[in-house]
Amino acid sequence: MASSPVFDSDTRDVLRRNEFYTPFDDLTMYKSAVQLGEADLHPILGGATPTDIRFFENRTEGQTPEARRAVELLIDVLHRLKKRVLIQPGDLLGSANNDCLHNKDVGTIRDEKALKERWLMKTVNVRSLRDHHAHFVEGRPRIVQG
Repeated sequence: MASSPVFDSDTRDVLRRNEFYTPFDDLTMYKSAVQLGEADLHPILGGATPTDIRFFENRTEGQTPEARRAVELLIDVLHRLKKRVLIQPGDLLGSANNDCLHNKDVGTIRDEKALKERWLMKTVNVRSLRDHHAHFVEGRPRIVQG
């Protein structure tokens, strides 16, 4: 039995338009050695690749009435469909960062100071390092400034 699409085609079309704005996240800006300026307008679906997903709940905003409505619908669908995964110390969870949505839910804050720092190592997968050489720390291949 085939499942029906989560969104109608009009909503999918809106989500593919450059009508969304997501300011850079706090961890990207915190102690950054690079001035990033303002983020560009972008689609939520598609973009870098046809399957690219770019969405940050409570940060990504639609810039038109249609885009704001699409964000509301997306949030509703995400909360209905999400599945929890508990990561224990020593566990490794891998995902194609731009091809899936993921988040971190904090159940209990045990260390207020650590809360202000990274909890997990942030890595990024790219198809080619050549496209990113301008952003590497000199003498440290594969380490990005910032």
